[in-house]
Amino acid sequence: MGETPQNSVPAPVFDVVLRGYDRGQVEGFVALVLGADGDGESLPAGSYPPAFDVVLRGYDRAQVDRWIAETAGAVAQSAPGAGEERVRLPGTYSIPVFDVVLRGYDRGQVDAVARRISATVAGDGSVPAITREEARTATFRVVLRGYDRPQVQSWIEEALPGLPD
Repeated sequence: MGETPQNSVPAPVFDVVLRGYDRGQVEGFVALVLGADGDGESLPAGSYPPAFDVVLRGYDRAQVDRWIAETAGAVAQSAPGAGEERVRLPGTYSIPVFDVVLRGYDRGQVDAVARRISATVAGDGSVPAITREEARTATFRVVLRGYDRPQVQSWIEEALPGLPD
């Protein structure tokens, strides 16, 4: 009578947004947590904290992070390796994929800045770090067959809080 019922962790529903966490990776992690049903010992070593790729048409990052903090946070306290820091090889971070439009930002210039922003956010020292001010004031040439300007600007705005001052 006093036992926790099976599947006491409710299955989440996340919104799909333009740029969000990879749906397959999120669903795999959710299945692990639901399968553990509050038992951190059931989680495989290295499964927490999760590192999701940011992709086009993924799950809303804020919703996923909130669900992990509320639900999986308690599960991860007793998970094996929960206190270990994850090691990331230099240059192994996700960089954004932008749509190519008729008149957009120069792809080479945007790729260079996006690589620096992604590396800085990931804590990777393989490329020079970029500050918030540098990212905010970055200017790009408008060329034929360049990256979609609103996508680039919104991605940079989303990345600003993760950059050093």
